[in-house]
Amino acid sequence: MEILRDMYIKTITEDFMFKCTRCTKEFDSYSGLSRHTARTYGLKGEQLYREYYNIVDIPTCKCGCGTRTKLRSTGYNQYVTGHNSKDSNPMTGKTHTLEARQNISKKRKEKFASGEYVISSKKWSDVQKKVWSTPGHKEHMQQAREKSGWKDKLSHAMGGKNNPWYGKKRPEHSALMKSPDMLNKIFAKRSMTDIEQKMASMLDVLNIEYYSQFFITNNTDTFAYDFKLKNCNLLIEVDGDYWHGGPGVDVHVPFLTEVTNKDTLKTEIANKHGYTVLRFWGSDILHTPQKVITELLIEINKTSL
Repeated sequence: MEILRDMYIKTITEDFMFKCTRCTKEFDSYSGLSRHTARTYGLKGEQLYREYYNIVDIPTCKCGCGTRTKLRSTGYNQYVTGHNSKDSNPMTGKTHTLEARQNISKKRKEKFASGEYVISSKKWSDVQKKVWSTPGHKEHMQQAREKSGWKDKLSHAMGGKNNPWYGKKRPEHSALMKSPDMLNKIFAKRSMTDIEQKMASMLDVLNIEYYSQFFITNNTDTFAYDFKLKNCNLLIEVDGDYWHGGPGVDVHVPFLTEVTNKDTLKTEIANKHGYTVLRFWGSDILHTPQKVITELLIEINKTSL
């Protein structure tokens, strides 16, 4: 089994090496290259993609409208949304009559009233992305958060003698509930996100045994990790691109610096306790699983040496 795995790793890695355009370093995955260029050169997202693939001009919609297409995790779109059906759509360049528009509006209202039409999570996500991509909105929200002083207010409200547990001994079950063993049992059957389910499916297909949601306690703090592989000290973190600053999206969570600092701290704590942390972007898991599997098997092979 190990020989076959080593042969598989060697064959795959020869085909999937990503070399930094600014230095001589090579990486087994595009996400690894992305993390390197982001931390070293501040180069990420669309800027990295264009430099790596030597793209000078952003592609325009193939329908001929001249509008630039958007970059997705699989590359630039060929069409602007909705334009790929222009040639085949009989209404292209035409408008509905007033009577037709009224009938369409009436039917839609009836469907909304019956509950047949609902605002999907994807549409709501698109709305949020549009809002956060508005120039100046991100900076405005960060300034508002800082101006409100909510952290200081919360600390003052719950700190020292204001804390209901101030000067009191916590019950014995409090420490027990924070122990890694108890937390692992509690969250053993927790619900997973879509990308966590995808990662779990990969592990199942590869016949790799794992714990879902693993906890490490360091002093008084407890840190949660998405997966721990059995029989080796390897932890897996599945990072959504929006929440953790991944290359799969152009807009990220406004408090990205705080999230990144916490991710770094979690990795340091895990290393301190003898664990290796392997991080995967959600976009890689969903769109380029082959690269994820390759990087995972390479790391497993290292830990088993």
